Amino acid sequence: MERGEHSSRSCNMAMNPCPAAVTLVFFSREVMLAWTHNPLVADNTHLVVSLLVIGTALNGLSSVSGYLQFAAGWPQLMMYTNLAATSLLAPLIYVLAKFYGGVGAAAALILLNLGYLVFNVPLMHRQLLKGETRRWFIQDIGKPFSCAALAGLLIRWAAPAEMHLPGMLFFIALTFCTTLLLCSLQSKYVREYILQKIENYRT
Repeated sequence: MERGEHSSRSCNMAMNPCPAAVTLVFFSREVMLAWTHNPLVADNTHLVVSLLVIGTALNGLSSVSGYLQFAAGWPQLMMYTNLAATSLLAPLIYVLAKFYGGVGAAAALILLNLGYLVFNVPLMHRQLLKGETRRWFIQDIGKPFSCAALAGLLIRWAAPAEMHLPGMLFFIALTFCTTLLLCSLQSKYVREYILQKIENYRT
């Protein structure tokens, strides 16, 4: 197996939260409005929803490294990271929620999982898949999320400010399908599969 191939196969799982996360972040108000049919609820909750989605997506990304550590029989790093996170989470939520309410509490989830990515992943790569940190962040995480975020931003810009339910569902589905396609195409295994199918079709 070539250097980094294992890393790509493992970390391509990290693309899974990307389409749903980008869709919910850019269309959180529309999703809440379609769900609750209450404009007041949608207006007062969509920012918190967006922040919670970002934090959950970061958790999904950091979980990939945790799975690898457990699979390699090296759970100590994740155990120590979880202990540190547990000791910091409660006071962080208390302070941010006290000053910023629900938005602050949701932001605490982002900070927590961002810490997992910034500290846990580089430390893991000192022991497992050495030298793959840069590749993991740029190739496996950066490119899919950058493409998806740009597509989501463009669709959000093109979407009307006020829409009826069919329009909301259309733009939500369009964003999800577009970002899913772009993220999938970032994987060389998907590209090779598509090229193989095209070649088989031609022959």
